[in-house]
Amino acid sequence: MDERPLSYTLAVLWAMAAAFLMLLLMDLTVTFRPAAATDIVNLGAVEALAFTACTFALVRIYAAGRSARAALGLRPTSPLLSVLGLLLGVALQVPVGSLRKIVEHYTPTPDELLIAKARLLTADSASQFIAILVVTACVAPLVEELFVRGAMYGALVRTRPVMGAATMSGFCFVAVHWEWRNWLPLMVVAGALSHLRAASGSLLPGLALHVSFNAATVLALFTGFSSVTKPVEFSWPVTVLGWVATGVLVFAVQRVAQASSEAAAARIGDLR
Repeated sequence: MDERPLSYTLAVLWAMAAAFLMLLLMDLTVTFRPAAATDIVNLGAVEALAFTACTFALVRIYAAGRSARAALGLRPTSPLLSVLGLLLGVALQVPVGSLRKIVEHYTPTPDELLIAKARLLTADSASQFIAILVVTACVAPLVEELFVRGAMYGALVRTRPVMGAATMSGFCFVAVHWEWRNWLPLMVVAGALSHLRAASGSLLPGLALHVSFNAATVLALFTGFSSVTKPVEFSWPVTVLGWVATGVLVFAVQRVAQASSEAAAARIGDLR
């Protein structure tokens, strides 16, 4: 099958294109409707449009002739890997929270950014809470995973080493999030997501992780466990336990993936 190879440089440019398109669409919607700046549904629609467009373009250019399922890695793998992904999404709250606390200590987020984020994540009714949960824990994970670890990773891994494809797709995942104060915590999440994608040969376990991580974050905000303006402060035993639990789950992913014939078949499907 004659397909164009995707280089690491082009992968970064595609990530930047998706991020710029999202910003452009957001600016356009705010121009016509200023209230859209604090409308989580508008943000979800803009992100979905930008990432879906870039995903479609990547598949058409770098996976011509392949089915959408094959190009995006939507293939079966060991169901246990998706369960581990869900657990990882919860366990990662502690490492991410501890890193955010360090970043905020040295480079505090400006008040105007905190206020803007608080407005986006404020719900005055059950319907608004559901909208925030759907956008944050369903729409955002789906379109980001389809783009980064679906179309992009799939195009890279067919002509690049698995480690290189996983690392570069993880880097691009961090890069499309413009708030640089989130980059250090996101590197941990990106590492877990890329590991799951490479080990499982499928997009599904990583999607499970992304959904559970975002859902846990939103639920923590709305139950008062955490706050937009202040990172969660875990005690040192909880912090150590969270890091250890994350490491154990990552190791379990590797062991399950190595032992599973379904995961092995899925990994072969990535390379074909």
